[in-house]
Amino acid sequence: MADHLEREVEEYRRAWVERKIVSMMGEDHKARHGEYGRLLDGVTRAAALAAIAAGHRHDDPATRYGRNKFDGMLTEASIPIDHLRHVFSAGWDDRSGKVWGHRDFVISDVKAKPEHRAKMVPEFQRREIEEIVGSYIAGDVKAAEADRVFVDVLVAMEFYQFADSVLNAPHVPIIAPSMWKRKPILDWIVGRILSAGCGYLGYLGFWLASKVFFPERWLWIVGLILTGLFFLEAIWSLIMLPSQWIAVRAQQKKLALYLDQMNGLYRALASEGPISGKHVSDLVAKSTEAGVIWPAPLHVLLEDIMARGGRF
Repeated sequence: MADHLEREVEEYRRAWVERKIVSMMGEDHKARHGEYGRLLDGVTRAAALAAIAAGHRHDDPATRYGRNKFDGMLTEASIPIDHLRHVFSAGWDDRSGKVWGHRDFVISDVKAKPEHRAKMVPEFQRREIEEIVGSYIAGDVKAAEADRVFVDVLVAMEFYQFADSVLNAPHVPIIAPSMWKRKPILDWIVGRILSAGCGYLGYLGFWLASKVFFPERWLWIVGLILTGLFFLEAIWSLIMLPSQWIAVRAQQKKLALYLDQMNGLYRALASEGPISGKHVSDLVAKSTEAGVIWPAPLHVLLEDIMARGGRF
C-alpha cells in the first residue's frame, strides 16, 4: 500500500480507520486488531487506491454533505462490513470487535446437545446476509479480506442450516419420520404395533355397536376379519420391506454425500494464506452437480472474484 499511496495519504487512512473503530467500539485495543479492524483496514486500503485512481485526495475540500469524495469512498467501502458485524452481534453498541470467523467443527457444533448448540451454532439471518453480499458485489470497492469473509459466511450459512435440518430433524416413526433417522426394520415393528392397536380399537367399536345394532354373538366374525386383515397387511408390508430399506438407504447416502461435499468446500476455506477462486469455484460446481444448492449470491461473488484475478 505504501508503494502506491503517498505517506500522508496512508497516515490519513489509518487515522480514519482509528476514528471509525473508536466511534463504533470505543478505546478497545482488541477491536483495533480483531476481525473488525482487519476488515476495515482491507477495504479502506482498496478504497484509498480507488479514490487516488479516480483523482480524489484526502485533502480535497469537503462537499456540501460535509465530507470529500475520498472520505465518502472510505465510508462506502466500510458499510457492508458494519452491516455484517451487526447481523452477528447483539446490536450496534456491541463492542466485541467480532464480525465473522471461520468455524472448524460445523458437524460437531450441530450435533451438540440443545443447551450447548445455542451457543455454538451462529444465528444466520439469510435475507440480511444475502442483501449485504449483494450490496458489496454492486459496490466499486473490493478487497481480498472482505471477499474471504463473505464467501466463508455464505458457505457456512448453507452448511450449518442444511446440517441442522438433516441431523436435528424431529423423528417420530411412521407418523413424522426423519429420512436421516429412519430405521426401516424398527418402522416395520412400530407399524405392526399401530396396526394391532387400530384393529383393537376397531373391534371395540364393533363391540359397542353390538349393544344396539346387531347380536353380540356375531363379534367373532368381526374379530376373524380384523385378524385376517392384520396378517395380510403384515405380510404385504414384510414383502415391501426390502425395497423400502433400499430406498431409505439410498436417500441417506445422498444426504451423507451432500454433507460431505459441503464439508469439503468449507474446509477448503480454512486457510491463513491466499485462496484460489478457481479451486473454490470448482468445488462449488462439483457439489452443485451432486445436488447441493448454494445461495445464489455465492455464485455471483465467485464470478466477480474470478474476474478480478481469482485470489482472495
